[in-house]
Amino acid sequence: RRQTEDSILSDFDRRTLRDRQIEIDADSERRLLDEHLLAYLAFTRASQTLIVTRHLADDRGRQVAPSPYWRQLQSLLPSAAVTVVPRTPEDDPAYINTPRQLITALMRWVNNRDITAVPPNDSRDGVFLPLYQWLATAPTDAVRTLRDRAWPALTYTNAATLDESTAAALFPSPLSATVGQIETFAECPFRHFAAYGLRLRRRQDADPTALDLSNIYHRTLDKLVRELLYREVDLKAMPSALADELVARCTEKVGGELRGELMMSNARNRHLLERIQTSVRAFADAQQAVGQRSAAAPRYSNLSYGSKNAPLDAMKLPTPAGHEVVLSGRIDRIDLLENTSAFAILDYRTGAVDGIGWDRVYHGLSLQLLASMLVVQGQAQRLVGHELEPAAGVYVRLLRQLEKIAHPDEAVTPEDQSFHLWSKSRGILNASYIFQLDQTLAEAGESAIYNIKFNKNGELSRSSQDVAEAHQLQAALSFVAERLGAITDEIISGDVRVYPYRLKQKSPCSMCEFMSVCRFQPGIEPYRFLEPVGREAVLGGGDES
Repeated sequence: RRQTEDSILSDFDRRTLRDRQIEIDADSERRLLDEHLLAYLAFTRASQTLIVTRHLADDRGRQVAPSPYWRQLQSLLPSAAVTVVPRTPEDDPAYINTPRQLITALMRWVNNRDITAVPPNDSRDGVFLPLYQWLATAPTDAVRTLRDRAWPALTYTNAATLDESTAAALFPSPLSATVGQIETFAECPFRHFAAYGLRLRRRQDADPTALDLSNIYHRTLDKLVRELLYREVDLKAMPSALADELVARCTEKVGGELRGELMMSNARNRHLLERIQTSVRAFADAQQAVGQRSAAAPRYSNLSYGSKNAPLDAMKLPTPAGHEVVLSGRIDRIDLLENTSAFAILDYRTGAVDGIGWDRVYHGLSLQLLASMLVVQGQAQRLVGHELEPAAGVYVRLLRQLEKIAHPDEAVTPEDQSFHLWSKSRGILNASYIFQLDQTLAEAGESAIYNIKFNKNGELSRSSQDVAEAHQLQAALSFVAERLGAITDEIISGDVRVYPYRLKQKSPCSMCEFMSVCRFQPGIEPYRFLEPVGREAVLGGGDES
């Protein structure tokens, strides 16, 4: 193998010390000579048979070249036979060497064998049948122990549930929960059980986590909007100097409050906080540019419901089985449309958002946005003194990404108003209010802030999938209420299976903090495969009935 330096001393340092009669570990040249000597001893000590092996690939499946010793043996003994061992030698009886390999091979054979097939569907039956008979009747103590531990796995069914009394103690009716908790159960029942039943928590990381940074963004924007509302400053006309001052103050305050001034603890964390401040300042410019095109203006920020001293009550929903769920939570931002009785919900997201994801809504994986609209619509009288109609619910992207420009001349300069319109908000838009949501839409024919576009004949293009009629929007809200109730019944029933979803290529396992607990093995244990659906499954038909 290649000799590498594994200490701060170089070969020159070692030779210098050896000249001064100071003996330390050998240099790379001496280690190479020692390896040749050890190889000579290994190749010349066999009295009858010498077996030399090498692997064709490393742990990642990448091809590995043979060593110089292998090539030298082949040149000395060109007629020596080379046997290639199968990738999974446990399936071939000729390569079984240990009790563990024997039991593993027999379990695979039993699991894959169709006992009803005539003739038998497995050509290895002639070898595995007597091995199976021996395992069942006369194994040694060591093999019997392995058999008794491993064999029940063949009859395992993924149907773990809590008994009725335990389920009632952990998840009673009415169930007090958040929408995020309901979504967690829809992702995987065991993940929900670990988080909200066992209440497992990861140890606090010494460095800021992705969740910490997300919290800083959300709390900084909350303080910024609250400060603007307190000062009665219109977001559309916010002076640049005031924006710089408020963003700097809010970011520093939030950073100082996080986990015992974690963001102030070292230079790296302070640099992260400075980057967050720059990103929030860019987002403030983007929201100001959006506000100048829209009749919607911020009215409430980080509005809580259902908790102690919250402005709004909890949302109570019945379930199909006769139970009740009491939901609490927070809403990032509520905008009101000028000269209308309509509102818009804004949900901040740090990552990219391609749309509301109707299949995720249908399967209960993404209910937060529409549930927030339900809360505001149901308690509008308490909030503003009169009824409100939902105009929009959208995800707003917080972080600007690098943009690909074909030629420098095509790049938009910061002086251009469109420079700050770098991301369109995605979600669901009430068709009755699209011209108030973007007041330039009638003239431009395509919105720069929402996914709305008109064809030349004046009709909405098929790409405007975020726009829905008023009755379709209400149908979506009713669907979400029913979905929240149905999932609540599953929680109360005590389902705790390790059963993560898989929708197209996505599953929650890659981001799950409980993987070390559940030990789910993709390819061996089953996913809960979900069918992709279109928006019609949530919104209903296009015609009002």
